[in-house]
Amino acid sequence: PVGAGALLGRARGSASLSLERDDEAYASAGPAGGSGLMWFRFRYSAGYLQLAEHASAAALAGDSRALQGVLKDSPAHVEALCGLASVCERSGHGELAASYLAAALGAYEAALGPALLLRGGLLDPRCRLRCELRENAAFLRTLSRRAASASRSGCHRTAAELCRLLVGLSFTPSPRRQAAGEGGEGGGAAAEGARS
Repeated sequence: PVGAGALLGRARGSASLSLERDDEAYASAGPAGGSGLMWFRFRYSAGYLQLAEHASAAALAGDSRALQGVLKDSPAHVEALCGLASVCERSGHGELAASYLAAALGAYEAALGPALLLRGGLLDPRCRLRCELRENAAFLRTLSRRAASASRSGCHRTAAELCRLLVGLSFTPSPRRQAAGEGGEGGGAAAEGARS
C-alpha cells in the first residue's frame, strides 16, 4: 500500500472540488429536458478523489491523525472534515463535530462559484442533484448531519431550513428513474440520499 505521505505529496496542488452542470442527467431526461429542472453535480479532481479515498478509509478506521494529515494538505477537504466530524461525534464531542460539519458546508459553498450564486444557486427550487453520485451523496449526507446537529443544539429553525434544502435538492428521482416510470411524485431519492 502507498503511504499517506506519498499519497498526500502526489495530490498536492491538484486537489479541487467544483460544482458543474450534470450533462448525464440532462441526457437521461429525454426530449422534455427534465421539465425545467436544473441538474448539477459536484466533481472531484483526480487529486481530490485520491484524498477522498484516503479520508474515507481513515474515517472508517477512526484515525483522526490521518484525517488531520489530509486537512494539512487540503484544508477544506470535505470528506476529511466530515470524517473528523464522525470521529468527534463517536467520542462525544458534539460541538467540535458541528464545527467540522459547518466547515465542510463552507467548502461546498466555495465550490458553487459566482455564476451559480447569481442565478439563485442551489436554493433555486428547480435545482436537483442525483443521489447516486458519490460527490453528491457526500454533500447530501453533510447537509443531513448538519441539520441533525443543529437540532440537537436547539437551533430547530436552522435544522428545518437545512432539511427543506435537502428535500428540495434530492426529492425528485433522477432522470433515469423518471424515464423508467419509477419513483413517481417525490420518489425515494431523498431517502436514499439521506441514508447513504
